[in-house]
Formats: sequence, structure tokens, C-alpha cells
Amino acid sequence: MSTLDASPIPARSPSIDTEPKFPRTSNYTVYKPQPPKRVQNAVLQACSNGSFISRCLRVITRDGQSKNFETITGQDGLTFGITDFASNGGVAEFMKIVEAKFPEIFREAFAGNADNLLNLAWIKANNGGGKGKEANDNGLIKFTWLRKGLDLILTNPKLHAVQLENFRRGKVEPSLTTFQAKGYVQEFTLAAMIGIANSRGAGGMREDLEAAIGKVNNSGSVSEAAVAKVLLERYVLADPNPKPNDAELLKAWFSNKDIPSESGLGHRAKRVFWLLKIFPPIQQKQFTTLGDFPLLNDGE
Repeated sequence: MSTLDASPIPARSPSIDTEPKFPRTSNYTVYKPQPPKRVQNAVLQACSNGSFISRCLRVITRDGQSKNFETITGQDGLTFGITDFASNGGVAEFMKIVEAKFPEIFREAFAGNADNLLNLAWIKANNGGGKGKEANDNGLIKFTWLRKGLDLILTNPKLHAVQLENFRRGKVEPSLTTFQAKGYVQEFTLAAMIGIANSRGAGGMREDLEAAIGKVNNSGSVSEAAVAKVLLERYVLADPNPKPNDAELLKAWFSNKDIPSESGLGHRAKRVFWLLKIFPPIQQKQFTTLGDFPLLNDGE
């Protein structure tokens, strides 16, 4: 008897059988799960308890509008899941966690290729470089068996908690360690650090933070709020694909004016838009605990 969920696998557009269309270009194929409202609702349900970590996921996913549990794209060779697992190491770590927790499901999904996905060297050799235009639609995404197996994994609700656990361990907890070491206390600051870590990795976030601290100290200030502002300004202005209203968002925030709409913002500015929306800095709310996700508290 199959260990995978017997319910029908949700459709995608294009279908998961479709070969990637744009190898080695600035474009990449997105295998969009259908219908969009279904996958968005799954994210909202996972964030429904109002905990700090749930609110962080709302920022990262823009309430499920930009990211979801079932994401599969050819960006950077292969990008998938609720927080865009993308690097060679990130892919390998995810596969090892699934295999450790759900070995039968993992083996059934990937069959004779399962061991390859537990081998970081094999992943590096087959992921088209793993980052940037050269890797787009030219990495692991090109294997039909991988797309089909990953589709089975990501559409299985039983495995959503694995993605959330990976987010917590890989992005949230390292950010919390740095936050506490710096003696910071505001929810807004920690949420900003987590948002940047999700884009840049924990190491990249720490580099940006030290640069922000240096700039603030040189100005004669040491305040946590000033560091958070400089950190996010640096993050937005370094977006590799900026949009016209990015600077306007920062200008409105810094002058305590109404924040403009999400329209016309780049990827990083949109993240800051949602950060300001869900963690209003004016509230100066102190951090207490990460809390958890509903999926990690329901015994499943």
C-alpha cells in the first residue's frame, strides 16, 4: 500500500510534466499550484495563531500571496517551498530532514534517485551552478523525476511541518541568537533580521547588521531603532531588481508619513512593506518568545 496520501495531486500550470522553458536566461519556469486561493489559505492556516514566528512567516510570504508550501520554480536551478529553499546546501538539508522523518514517503517519491538527493556533491554537480541566470531552469528542475517526486512531497499536508521546522532552525533561531547577543529587545528588530536572513542567509544578515551598526555608531547614535532603520535601508537599496517606489517607501517611513501602497515596489521593498504592516515600529512592542506554528502544536 502506498505511503503517500491517496488523495489526488493538485494541478499545476504548466503541468509538472512540462519541461523548463528558459534555461540560462533571466527568466525561469514557475509551476504554479492551482487554484491559488487554496495554497494561500494553507499558509494563512499555518500562521493563524498570532505567535511571533507565525507573524514572521506572514511577512515572508506576504500572507501567502508570494510564497506557499507548494512552490516549485526553476530559479537558481531549483527553488521550492514556503520560504524558497534554493541553495545547494538548502536543498540537501531539506531532503535529509524529509528522509529522516518520513523515510517511506521520501523513498517512494524519488525511488531509485533518492540517494542522489542525500548527496551534496551530486546536488552541486547537477544544479546548474546553483545560483544566478546561468542556473535558471538549468539545474535540478530539469529532471522530470525530481519535479514529480518533489510535487508529491510538497503537496502532502503531513510534511508542511517539516518546512516550518526548517525555517525556524535555519533562519529564525540564528537571527534570535544574534538579536539576543546584541542586547536588542524590540519585535520589529528581530522580525527585520529574520526577513533579511531569509533572503541573504544568516551569515549575510549578520554582515549587513554589522555594517548598519558601524554606520549608526559613526553618526553618534547607538539606538536599536536607528540600527534597524539603517539595516532595512541597506537591504532595500541593494535589491538587484529595484522598482520605482522603493525609495519612496523608505522616505515615507522615515518621515512618519502614510506608507504608500505595495504597488511599484521591488521584492525587498515589498518585504519591508509587510514588515511595517505586521510589526508596526511605532508600537515599540518588546519581544518575549518565538512561539510556534499551529501545525507544530497539533500533534501531527
